[in-house]
Amino acid sequence: MVEVPIQVILNGLTIGAIYGLMAIGLSLIFSVVGIANSAHGGFYLLGAYLGYFFQILGLSVPLAMILAIILVGAIGIVVYRLTIHPILNLHANVLILTFLLAILFEQIIRITFGPDYKNLQPLVTGVFEGAGIVMSNQRITASILSVILVALLSLFVKRSRLGKAIRMTTQDSEAAQLLGIDVSLIYVLTFGLGTALTGASAVLAAPLFTLYPAMGWLPFILSFFITISGGLGSVAGALVMGVIFGLTDAFVSYYIAPTWGLIAAFLVTLIIIIVKPQGLLGR
Repeated sequence: MVEVPIQVILNGLTIGAIYGLMAIGLSLIFSVVGIANSAHGGFYLLGAYLGYFFQILGLSVPLAMILAIILVGAIGIVVYRLTIHPILNLHANVLILTFLLAILFEQIIRITFGPDYKNLQPLVTGVFEGAGIVMSNQRITASILSVILVALLSLFVKRSRLGKAIRMTTQDSEAAQLLGIDVSLIYVLTFGLGTALTGASAVLAAPLFTLYPAMGWLPFILSFFITISGGLGSVAGALVMGVIFGLTDAFVSYYIAPTWGLIAAFLVTLIIIIVKPQGLLGR
């Protein structure tokens, strides 16, 4: 019976990696731009449906997913420049605006694709069976790609010139401006990068579930809780809490009941927030 807990752990790590990837996008935007993006779930929705749209056009699954990720990032840049940037210092207004954008995205998807459920084709098909473990190849691929994307993001932020500019802007935007860094450009690029990460989590997770116009709200709530409990602005905290969230969901779903999985995971995040208000790895 040792294999069953291993199966549960792998399921939890898979979902946790995807949750963490989306939460990292939200955390990145908050830490650099300094805003809470309530439209995060809306961009997740766009990523899933753009992947579906490119697939029904006849594009290969990998190309459809790559184009969806790029386009979500591009839409994020345009949305930021046209709507968020003019009111950037009015945080309450930004919160309301992005919430309304999420509703707008949902209605656009509902009108364009209809209210019926859709299915996004996976990158890989089939099931892996071995050592008592049974898991879809899409789950395995999604978790591996999520980890790779997080690693590439970390490498980009630490080693690239643009990444160093992002870090400087995060630490002190005024000092960054004095050093000749275009802070406004950093903000818009970071917002685009954060939304692109959300699009990536969508195209990786959506084949495991079904597509429908309101599908963005639950992932947004999940990423919001994970981001806060991990520590606002802490990318590492978002990843760690994503894994904790996924493992809690998986174990409780297996040992108690599937309906209690998310509830238990939310309770864990609430306990962490109460015990450590700055978050697990927050400052």
